[in-house]
Amino acid sequence: MFFFELKKEQILKIKHFFLSEKYREKEFLFVLKLEGDNVTLLSKKEGTLTKIAVNNEEMEKIKELCYANFGKIVLVHNHPSSPVPIPSKNDLEIIYSCTFPYLDFIIINHSLDTVFSYRENKYFWNLIEE
Repeated sequence: MFFFELKKEQILKIKHFFLSEKYREKEFLFVLKLEGDNVTLLSKKEGTLTKIAVNNEEMEKIKELCYANFGKIVLVHNHPSSPVPIPSKNDLEIIYSCTFPYLDFIIINHSLDTVFSYRENKYFWNLIEE
């Protein structure tokens, strides 16, 4: 199972957020809402080439978005300096601090051709059950 059975159109739209050179030079965390074939950007956090930091206020905003759009939120993060999108220590700290439900947390590598899905790899207890 890949991307908890996201449609091909949704996967392409998610990757589209990272196609700009701007997004290949820095790490980003996107909060995306999925509805049908639509993928809507609700929030964007910018980091550096190798790290993204999310403070308590920003986590609270993400939490509110997740509850307001229950069952439709995917957190997407890129690794612009890495060919392999494995979770970093910082990624794990961010995601373990999430005490709210979301569909998946996805990491995309620098060339946008490899994806790590926390759901697919059974990493978390707070993912919404299918």
